[in-house]
Amino acid sequence: MSSLDGVTQCCVLAKEDAVGSKRLVGYVVLEDTLDKERLQNQLKLSLPEYMVPQLWVTLDAMPLTGNGKLDKKSLPNPDSSELSSKEYVAPRNETETQLAEIWQNLLGLGQVGIHDNFFELGGHSLLATRLVSMIRKELRIEVSIREVFEHTTISGLGTHISAQSEGVLLPGIFAEDRPTRIPLSFSQERLWFLDQLQGSTEYHVPSVLRLEGALDISILEQTLQEIVSRHEVLRSLLLSEDGIGYQEIISAESWSLDQLEIEDALMLESSLQDYLMRPFDLSKDYKLRSCLYGLGNNQYVLANVFHHIASDGWSEGILVKEFMELYGALQSGRPAVLPELNLQYADYAIWQRKYLEGEVLDNQLSYWQAKLRGVSTLSLPTDHVRPSIQSNEGASVSLELEKELSDSLSSICQKEGVTLFMFMLSAFKVLLSRYSGQDDICVGTPIANRTQSELEGMIGFFINTLALRSDLSGDPSFKDVLARVKETTLEGYDHQLTPFEKVVDRVVTTRDMSMTPLFQVMFRLQNILKDNDLETKLKEVKLSSYDYEEVATQFDLNLFVKENDLGISLELVYCKVLFYEETITSMLRHYQELLRSIVDDVTQTIGNLSMLTEYEEKQLVDNFNATNINLPKGFLHTPLLKKIEEIPDKIAVITNYKNLSYKELGQRSLCLAGYLYRHHVRPNVPVAVLMHKGWEEVVAVLGILRSGAAYLPIDASLPSLRINQLLKLAEVSQVITTSEVLDNLELDECYNTYVIKPDEWDTQDSLIKVPHICSPSDLAYIIFTSGSTGVPKGVMIDHQGALNTIQDINQRFEISENDSVLGLSRLNFDLSVYDIFGVLGVGGQLILPAPDEYRNPQSWLQYCQKYSITIWNTVPALMQIFMDYIEDNHSRLSLQTVLMSGDWIPTDLPKRIRSSCLDVKVYSLGGATEASIWSIFYPIEIDVTDLTSIPYGKPLGNQKIYLLTKELQAVPVGVIGDLYIGGIGVALGYWKDQEKTHKSFFTHEKLGRIYRTGDQGYHHSNGNIIFMGRKDDQVKIRGYRIELGEIENVLLSLLGVTQCCVLAKEDTKGVKHLVGYVVLEGALDKEYLQENLKFSLPEYMVPMIWVELEEMPLTSNGKLDKKALPEMDSLVFSVQEYVAPRNETEEKLVAIWQDLLGVEQVGVNDNFFELGGHSLLATRLVSMIRKEFESEITIKDVFEFTRIEELSTYLRHKEIKEKENQDITYKKIITI
Repeated sequence: MSSLDGVTQCCVLAKEDAVGSKRLVGYVVLEDTLDKERLQNQLKLSLPEYMVPQLWVTLDAMPLTGNGKLDKKSLPNPDSSELSSKEYVAPRNETETQLAEIWQNLLGLGQVGIHDNFFELGGHSLLATRLVSMIRKELRIEVSIREVFEHTTISGLGTHISAQSEGVLLPGIFAEDRPTRIPLSFSQERLWFLDQLQGSTEYHVPSVLRLEGALDISILEQTLQEIVSRHEVLRSLLLSEDGIGYQEIISAESWSLDQLEIEDALMLESSLQDYLMRPFDLSKDYKLRSCLYGLGNNQYVLANVFHHIASDGWSEGILVKEFMELYGALQSGRPAVLPELNLQYADYAIWQRKYLEGEVLDNQLSYWQAKLRGVSTLSLPTDHVRPSIQSNEGASVSLELEKELSDSLSSICQKEGVTLFMFMLSAFKVLLSRYSGQDDICVGTPIANRTQSELEGMIGFFINTLALRSDLSGDPSFKDVLARVKETTLEGYDHQLTPFEKVVDRVVTTRDMSMTPLFQVMFRLQNILKDNDLETKLKEVKLSSYDYEEVATQFDLNLFVKENDLGISLELVYCKVLFYEETITSMLRHYQELLRSIVDDVTQTIGNLSMLTEYEEKQLVDNFNATNINLPKGFLHTPLLKKIEEIPDKIAVITNYKNLSYKELGQRSLCLAGYLYRHHVRPNVPVAVLMHKGWEEVVAVLGILRSGAAYLPIDASLPSLRINQLLKLAEVSQVITTSEVLDNLELDECYNTYVIKPDEWDTQDSLIKVPHICSPSDLAYIIFTSGSTGVPKGVMIDHQGALNTIQDINQRFEISENDSVLGLSRLNFDLSVYDIFGVLGVGGQLILPAPDEYRNPQSWLQYCQKYSITIWNTVPALMQIFMDYIEDNHSRLSLQTVLMSGDWIPTDLPKRIRSSCLDVKVYSLGGATEASIWSIFYPIEIDVTDLTSIPYGKPLGNQKIYLLTKELQAVPVGVIGDLYIGGIGVALGYWKDQEKTHKSFFTHEKLGRIYRTGDQGYHHSNGNIIFMGRKDDQVKIRGYRIELGEIENVLLSLLGVTQCCVLAKEDTKGVKHLVGYVVLEGALDKEYLQENLKFSLPEYMVPMIWVELEEMPLTSNGKLDKKALPEMDSLVFSVQEYVAPRNETEEKLVAIWQDLLGVEQVGVNDNFFELGGHSLLATRLVSMIRKEFESEITIKDVFEFTRIEELSTYLRHKEIKEKENQDITYKKIITI
């Protein structure tokens, strides 16, 4: 403002009027007299209209404080009449007069001044569309919806219009001579296609009313029949020739009202649902059917069902208005007063086909192609696995916003210069981003698309769909998000004429029947009339809405924001096959809390916006982590020393060449402790244990701990280079080893070595009194894990953390001296910590197989049977191998407790374990090496075969699990967050690496010291955490985010698959493909695997490349070694090679595809849609195949069998079965 000519000083304040609405007031010191219009018009050249003051105060000089600063408190209030209501200024020219008349008619107002704001007067996006249409009709000039948003007053819009040249008007619609076959509109064509593909009950548009009073049923039927007669689209049959759809208009004479007398409420609900969901035959049925249910005592329910192909939300309003007028007129014996319909929907379809073609359509499509290129699939966490064929089974949850919040939302929309639609959509996108963990959010929204006033009184399917994509990356403020969404929305409005089906055909190159293309979530804002508006319009009959359960949905989620005089309400329709009701209820509650947080401060970054109530935050942080329990304190080895005193003669460790009693274990370890103390080893100093698995390692670790030092296990089977690297990193001076290892190893440096021998030890060292100079907070052991930079990280665990975990497990799982464990974990894997100090700490037995038996399930079985092993403690992969062997040999086990951790547990594995063991308890354990063995557990007490994955569970005693945002705030139930571990078990850090320690371990102001795991998960409402895996295990294939573990679980459930792994590998062009690695009982049958996977998974989650292995490569810890799986360059992508047709059926299909797609060469492995096929071409393909092969085939078949080889096989099998005159249910066969 200060840059404007004539303005010497200025100040702008926001002042409230009498009703609390804020207005911008401009205080100015001028060289000349005040000209408000000139100032405002100049400001609008640089600022949006909502930032331009409407109220002005001129001053001789600005008031200053004693310090010479502007004294805002001394600025006078503007004239009270100006604050109480905007000054009415009459139109000053013909353009403003015309605009004022349009606004008055559109907004239902008696007087509109040129400075009144369209949106403050009640305007919204839908009315803005009508405003554009009326301006075109009355002023003969084209104005965009964007321009209405940019120029929100008559003054501003009039000035803008006056400055425009005439421009090109959108062509008008006229009734022309119709062709013999009237074309379908683009929207109709898409629904017609979907109906052939999968049916279209989800596109039924029901309207159910309750009627009370003296209803004249005959007049009711006449009324509805007249509506069908008035609107041709309701009596249009959809037919096809050569795969191209067209419509044929029939008479309304055969239309009739269905009637049913029914008194039982339950029967009414059942009958009503059946009626609403009964499929339409689009080639035979009227597109409106109605049934009157007589309930007795002048009580009725009227069910009207449109098919969406002939109707939309706007049409429902027309139906109600015409119904009221026609019924009243017939009842009174007077002519009905209804506008004459000079146009019909068929005229619109003809106009649309002529206008939207060539350059006009290409320009529109170019925008959408650029806007939606590479759009991500929204991957919300679901409660169930997504089926391979999309389900339309839906339900809904509703929520009423408090009046105060509703009012605040309206107020803030005015302040920010946006509509309620834009604001609520922005907040919804933030919600979806938080739930999915994605920044690329695309949401669909319907738009009326009645861009000409001639269409406003017509029933028909005009509505179009806009795919509104937003980038929420960079943690922007909500204000920034709002600006982004506003811009995207206005761009969408500018390109709303583009048929959505054309956008899909242009942008989507691969089709997936498990979800809708481009977006999976829909957002709608509705302005709802109160029932009272209906009740006063029909004599002797009271009408009101009838509540019923809408059971169909077209999307994963469909949010309805409903605005009425009472405020704002929310309804979230969801797919029942994917979500539980409680999940959706939580989501709506979080949306409400998010809105509250935004209203508090729109400048907050979206990462800082809270979605939690105080109760929820307490539940997540405190209640879900209420794990504090009293456990014995001390050192990791304290319980074991106690057992050495109590049961000295009992065998503690059993190997195939030596058994070790508790007494001998105590004596040998005491000697080692004395030796170390004598060599000045002290607390928090690591001592290396370098040996193969055996009884010696038990002596070594106990001796080291008794000396006060910490043990550092190193696997002697590692390469010498790696061993020397670890010893150097640890800066050790002492190495405990065996003669066998020492004789076969070259160490780079000189270390003091202590050799444990089978039959001798230096008893003199046992006489050395080792003082207790360490504390429970001192270092107990260091375990090296791999680092992302290639340098291993030494995880430091203290005594109290490790002891806490062991004591909790033993108490919780009732482990006792009667238990024994088969120790299959190497010492450098922290499961061994429990095997030694957990089992021996209660007086149990540790059985250690010989080195050559560690990966031999036959030996495992022999040990289990010989020593009646009761505890199994390994990674899931080893238990899988064991179960395979057990089942092949029909053996039984005495296991009582099975602990599995360290990797995903196949959902079928617990059931297999129970089949081989009586009264066994199976537990899933998890956590991180950086958190004292385990931090979380889940007792697998139910059949989990149908779950996507086994729950991660709840935290162990005195340990905490937090799911946090990037900003370290707690995430709500159901929302994906980063997984952090807190509590007593958190490691001290990484040995000699402060930089890595500070990156992963830190102190949170509320939660204390926590460790960032790098994993993700979310809370279930019951407190269990659902594990999502590491971020780098989540891959994107063709825009879809995929959890590889989900594919592996389904794959493992298939007969004959004993082990598997699925990876995403890149080919030479950088394109990612899913590769399935499998260990099988029989020979590899790719067709069988793919055919069965597609029953449970969408097509994009089914691997196209398969590698058969004799066994899965495992790391030394028994985990799958993914790095050892074959690399991509060794795989053959036969699907990318040209394969010529090999039989007559394939030759005919190739010829059809070449003709249809305009492609010179088509191989039998080419994909129809990847070659340019789309929905319309699919219908023509069906028609051509039917003619060529005289075989009945559907569009669904084309979508299922997308390659010529598949389709050929299907047709040949179908022909054989038809010749045999048998009913068939042919399952798809796929060949690579």
